Amino acid sequence: GSRDYMLDLLSREKMVSFEKIFDVCDNKIHAIFLFLSILELAQQKYMRLSVGPGMNNFLVEWNENREAEIEAEANANIESTESSTDTPSEEISAS
Repeated sequence: GSRDYMLDLLSREKMVSFEKIFDVCDNKIHAIFLFLSILELAQQKYMRLSVGPGMNNFLVEWNENREAEIEAEANANIESTESSTDTPSEEISAS
């Protein structure tokens, strides 16, 4: 599928322009599925999106530090959850 294609392409090339990615598209539906897989993989930190030279040119870059970023984000979430439980809730009030 589109997801596997993107993972394979980026793990090999490391950085690819939008133009090159969409060269393989047969039709608009194919392009839409490919674009959605790019967004999904970016959200899952497999890749980063950045603005390339020229107009409407984006670069998709393979994220070598995915594991470290996910771990750092998880640790930050744990710390923010712990600190929020330490403070007493102000919402409870006697009527």
